[in-house]
Amino acid sequence: MPKDTFFNLDPDKQQRVIDAAIREFESHTYEEAKLSRIIKDADIARGSFYQYFEDKLDLYRHLFDRIAQDKLAYLGNDLNNPDEISFIELFRRLYKRGVLFANEHPEYIRITRNLMLNRGTTVFKEILGENYDLGRQYYKQYIEIDKQHGRIREDVDSDILADFILDTTTTIAFNELTHDDSLDLDKMFNRMEQMLNILQKGIQ
Repeated sequence: MPKDTFFNLDPDKQQRVIDAAIREFESHTYEEAKLSRIIKDADIARGSFYQYFEDKLDLYRHLFDRIAQDKLAYLGNDLNNPDEISFIELFRRLYKRGVLFANEHPEYIRITRNLMLNRGTTVFKEILGENYDLGRQYYKQYIEIDKQHGRIREDVDSDILADFILDTTTTIAFNELTHDDSLDLDKMFNRMEQMLNILQKGIQ
Protein backbone atom coordinates (compact mmCIF):
# COMPACT_ATOMS: atom_id res chain seq x y z
CA MET A 1 0.00 0.00 0.00
CA PRO A 2 1.54 3.35 -1.01
CA LYS A 3 2.25 5.82 1.74
CA ASP A 4 0.19 8.97 2.19
CA THR A 5 3.09 10.93 0.71
CA PHE A 6 2.42 9.31 -2.65
CA PHE A 7 -1.28 10.08 -2.59
CA ASN A 8 -0.49 13.67 -1.65
CA LEU A 9 1.50 14.15 -4.86
CA ASP A 10 -0.13 16.02 -7.70
CA PRO A 11 -1.88 13.62 -10.11
CA ASP A 12 0.63 14.19 -12.92
CA LYS A 13 3.58 13.16 -10.75
CA GLN A 14 1.70 10.14 -9.44
CA GLN A 15 0.98 9.07 -13.00
CA ARG A 16 4.60 9.59 -13.99
CA VAL A 17 5.68 7.07 -11.34
CA ILE A 18 2.96 4.61 -12.37
CA ASP A 19 3.81 4.94 -16.06
CA ALA A 20 7.49 4.29 -15.31
CA ALA A 21 6.51 1.19 -13.32
CA ILE A 22 4.30 -0.05 -16.15
CA ARG A 23 7.14 0.31 -18.65
CA GLU A 24 9.55 -1.57 -16.38
CA PHE A 25 7.24 -4.42 -15.38
CA GLU A 26 5.88 -4.97 -18.88
CA SER A 27 9.46 -5.44 -20.08
CA HIS A 28 10.81 -7.52 -17.18
CA THR A 29 9.69 -10.10 -14.66
CA TYR A 30 9.51 -8.98 -11.05
CA GLU A 31 12.93 -10.44 -10.29
CA GLU A 32 14.52 -8.78 -13.32
CA ALA A 33 12.90 -5.38 -12.81
CA LYS A 34 15.14 -2.67 -11.38
CA LEU A 35 14.02 0.14 -9.10
CA SER A 36 16.91 2.23 -10.39
CA ARG A 37 15.39 2.22 -13.89
CA ILE A 38 11.93 3.10 -12.59
CA ILE A 39 13.33 5.94 -10.50
CA LYS A 40 15.33 7.30 -13.44
CA ASP A 41 12.39 6.97 -15.85
CA ALA A 42 10.04 8.69 -13.40
CA ASP A 43 12.62 11.44 -12.84
CA ILE A 44 12.45 11.28 -9.04
CA ALA A 45 15.11 11.00 -6.36
CA ARG A 46 15.78 7.56 -4.88
CA GLY A 47 15.00 8.93 -1.43
CA SER A 48 11.67 10.21 -2.69
CA PHE A 49 10.70 6.72 -3.88
CA TYR A 50 11.00 5.36 -0.35
CA GLN A 51 8.77 8.19 0.85
CA TYR A 52 6.12 6.86 -1.55
CA PHE A 53 6.54 3.07 -1.27
CA GLU A 54 8.13 0.61 1.13
CA ASP A 55 9.98 -1.27 -1.60
CA LYS A 56 9.67 -2.75 -5.10
CA LEU A 57 7.04 -5.28 -3.99
CA ASP A 58 4.90 -2.50 -2.54
CA LEU A 59 4.96 -0.71 -5.91
CA TYR A 60 4.29 -3.96 -7.79
CA ARG A 61 1.32 -4.75 -5.58
CA HIS A 62 -0.07 -1.25 -6.08
CA LEU A 63 0.29 -1.59 -9.84
CA PHE A 64 -1.87 -4.72 -9.84
CA ASP A 65 -4.36 -2.95 -7.59
CA ARG A 66 -4.60 -0.22 -10.21
CA ILE A 67 -5.11 -2.79 -12.97
CA ALA A 68 -7.86 -4.44 -10.92
CA GLN A 69 -9.57 -1.07 -10.34
CA ASP A 70 -9.47 -0.30 -14.05
CA LYS A 71 -10.95 -3.71 -14.85
CA LEU A 72 -13.74 -3.32 -12.28
CA ALA A 73 -14.60 0.07 -13.77
CA TYR A 74 -14.69 -1.52 -17.23
CA LEU A 75 -17.00 -4.33 -16.09
CA GLY A 76 -19.24 -1.74 -14.46
CA ASN A 77 -22.75 -2.64 -13.43
CA ASP A 78 -22.52 -6.13 -14.93
CA LEU A 79 -20.80 -7.17 -11.69
CA ASN A 80 -24.07 -6.66 -9.83
CA ASN A 81 -25.96 -8.97 -12.20
CA PRO A 82 -28.74 -6.44 -12.84
CA ASP A 83 -30.54 -8.83 -15.23
CA GLU A 84 -30.54 -11.61 -12.60
CA ILE A 85 -29.21 -14.12 -15.11
CA SER A 86 -27.87 -17.52 -14.09
CA PHE A 87 -24.39 -17.85 -12.64
CA ILE A 88 -23.10 -19.57 -15.78
CA GLU A 89 -24.45 -16.80 -18.02
CA LEU A 90 -23.10 -14.14 -15.67
CA PHE A 91 -19.69 -15.80 -15.68
CA ARG A 92 -19.75 -16.05 -19.50
CA ARG A 93 -20.59 -12.34 -19.81
CA LEU A 94 -17.93 -11.24 -17.32
CA TYR A 95 -15.29 -13.52 -18.82
CA LYS A 96 -15.81 -12.14 -22.31
CA ARG A 97 -15.76 -8.56 -21.12
CA GLY A 98 -12.67 -9.27 -19.03
CA VAL A 99 -10.81 -10.67 -22.04
CA LEU A 100 -11.87 -7.68 -24.14
CA PHE A 101 -10.58 -5.37 -21.41
CA ALA A 102 -7.22 -7.14 -21.45
CA ASN A 103 -7.08 -6.95 -25.24
CA GLU A 104 -7.60 -3.18 -25.09
CA HIS A 105 -4.67 -2.85 -22.66
CA PRO A 106 -1.67 -4.68 -24.18
CA GLU A 107 0.59 -3.21 -21.48
CA TYR A 108 -1.48 -5.01 -18.84
CA ILE A 109 -1.21 -8.23 -20.85
CA ARG A 110 2.58 -7.97 -20.86
CA ILE A 111 2.72 -7.21 -17.13
CA THR A 112 0.46 -10.16 -16.34
CA ARG A 113 2.43 -12.37 -18.72
CA ASN A 114 5.63 -11.59 -16.82
CA LEU A 115 3.88 -12.43 -13.55
CA MET A 116 2.63 -15.71 -15.04
CA LEU A 117 6.19 -16.63 -15.97
CA ASN A 118 6.91 -16.64 -12.23
CA ARG A 119 3.98 -18.92 -11.42
CA GLY A 120 4.56 -20.75 -8.15
CA THR A 121 6.82 -18.10 -6.64
CA THR A 122 6.06 -16.24 -3.43
CA VAL A 123 5.45 -13.02 -5.35
CA PHE A 124 3.01 -14.75 -7.72
CA LYS A 125 1.07 -16.23 -4.82
CA GLU A 126 1.00 -12.93 -2.95
CA ILE A 127 -0.16 -10.85 -5.91
CA LEU A 128 -2.84 -13.27 -7.09
CA GLY A 129 -3.76 -14.75 -3.72
CA GLU A 130 -5.92 -11.88 -2.51
CA ASN A 131 -7.64 -11.47 -5.88
CA TYR A 132 -8.22 -15.23 -6.00
CA ASP A 133 -9.95 -15.14 -2.61
CA LEU A 134 -12.11 -12.21 -3.66
CA GLY A 135 -13.04 -14.01 -6.88
CA ARG A 136 -13.98 -17.16 -4.96
CA GLN A 137 -16.28 -15.23 -2.63
CA TYR A 138 -17.85 -13.34 -5.55
CA TYR A 139 -18.57 -16.53 -7.52
CA LYS A 140 -19.76 -18.38 -4.44
CA GLN A 141 -22.50 -15.85 -3.68
CA TYR A 142 -24.03 -16.29 -7.14
CA ILE A 143 -23.63 -20.06 -7.01
CA GLU A 144 -25.64 -20.03 -3.78
CA ILE A 145 -28.31 -17.84 -5.40
CA ASP A 146 -28.59 -20.31 -8.29
CA LYS A 147 -29.01 -23.13 -5.78
CA GLN A 148 -31.93 -21.28 -4.25
CA HIS A 149 -33.50 -20.93 -7.72
CA GLY A 150 -32.91 -24.57 -8.56
CA ARG A 151 -30.43 -23.80 -11.35
CA ILE A 152 -27.58 -25.60 -9.58
CA ARG A 153 -28.01 -28.81 -7.58
CA GLU A 154 -28.00 -28.31 -3.83
CA ASP A 155 -25.43 -31.08 -3.33
CA VAL A 156 -22.80 -29.22 -5.40
CA ASP A 157 -20.02 -27.87 -3.17
CA SER A 158 -19.98 -24.12 -3.82
CA ASP A 159 -16.33 -23.71 -2.83
CA ILE A 160 -15.17 -26.52 -5.10
CA LEU A 161 -17.17 -25.17 -8.04
CA ALA A 162 -15.83 -21.65 -7.52
CA ASP A 163 -12.26 -23.00 -7.26
CA PHE A 164 -12.73 -25.12 -10.38
CA ILE A 165 -13.80 -22.11 -12.43
CA LEU A 166 -11.01 -19.91 -11.08
CA ASP A 167 -8.38 -22.60 -11.67
CA THR A 168 -9.63 -23.21 -15.21
CA THR A 169 -9.63 -19.54 -16.17
CA THR A 170 -6.16 -19.09 -14.65
CA THR A 171 -4.87 -22.06 -16.66
CA ILE A 172 -6.37 -20.75 -19.90
CA ALA A 173 -4.79 -17.34 -19.28
CA PHE A 174 -1.46 -18.93 -18.36
CA ASN A 175 -1.36 -21.08 -21.50
CA GLU A 176 -2.27 -18.14 -23.72
CA LEU A 177 -0.05 -15.51 -22.14
CA THR A 178 3.08 -17.62 -21.87
CA HIS A 179 3.02 -18.36 -25.61
CA ASP A 180 2.36 -14.90 -26.98
CA ASP A 181 2.14 -11.26 -25.91
CA SER A 182 -1.23 -10.87 -27.62
CA LEU A 183 -4.49 -12.67 -27.01
CA ASP A 184 -6.20 -15.03 -29.43
CA LEU A 185 -9.73 -14.03 -28.47
CA ASP A 186 -11.52 -16.69 -30.51
CA LYS A 187 -9.30 -19.41 -29.05
CA MET A 188 -9.87 -18.23 -25.47
CA PHE A 189 -13.63 -17.90 -25.94
CA ASN A 190 -13.82 -21.34 -27.57
CA ARG A 191 -11.88 -23.02 -24.74
CA MET A 192 -14.09 -21.35 -22.16
CA GLU A 193 -17.26 -22.39 -24.00
CA GLN A 194 -16.04 -25.98 -24.04
CA MET A 195 -15.36 -25.83 -20.31
CA LEU A 196 -18.83 -24.40 -19.62
CA ASN A 197 -20.42 -27.03 -21.84
CA ILE A 198 -18.72 -29.83 -19.90
CA LEU A 199 -19.68 -28.13 -16.64
CA GLN A 200 -23.35 -27.87 -17.60
CA LYS A 201 -23.85 -31.19 -19.38
CA GLY A 202 -21.28 -33.42 -17.70
CA ILE A 203 -19.28 -36.12 -19.47
CA GLN A 204 -21.87 -38.93 -19.48
